[in-house]
Amino acid sequence: CVELDLMASLLPSHIAGVVLPLGGAYLDATFTDYKNGQGFNDVTGLYSASNDYSGKRIPRTPEFSGSIGLSQTLIVPGGVLGIGADYYYNSGFFYLAQNTDFNEEDAYGLLGARISYRYEPWNLRATVFGKNITDERFNYRRFTNDFGGLDAAAPPDVYGLRLNWEF
Repeated sequence: CVELDLMASLLPSHIAGVVLPLGGAYLDATFTDYKNGQGFNDVTGLYSASNDYSGKRIPRTPEFSGSIGLSQTLIVPGGVLGIGADYYYNSGFFYLAQNTDFNEEDAYGLLGARISYRYEPWNLRATVFGKNITDERFNYRRFTNDFGGLDAAAPPDVYGLRLNWEF
């Protein structure tokens, strides 16, 4: 396992308030010895309790995941303006220890952006945001049984306005 987290202030002497957060992880998560594992046969759909999953990837562990962002904070009349964008990447993973195509989640990337203004005298912040703005399709989870699988799809692109008032 290798993990990196970094937050850098870019060109602080030239442009104040620009921040670059960066993070990533590489994870070689495989079972070293997993005999007599329980699971479902992809061809027949029948349950079996004598599977050897040794050498297979551990469920829900992507080999690589990472994120990068860029944000700018500016002091403006009456308050603070914030602008930012971020990107998250997941190299894909398996939902079950048997590591078959049926229970695999493919790689996906998510792009988000936001603009916010905090009006200091009222302690009020308004944020316009977009999540998954490239409308990436992926699943949050998958429930597998004798009859196949049931996917819980992640939300498509989402846009909104958020108001926060501190009093």
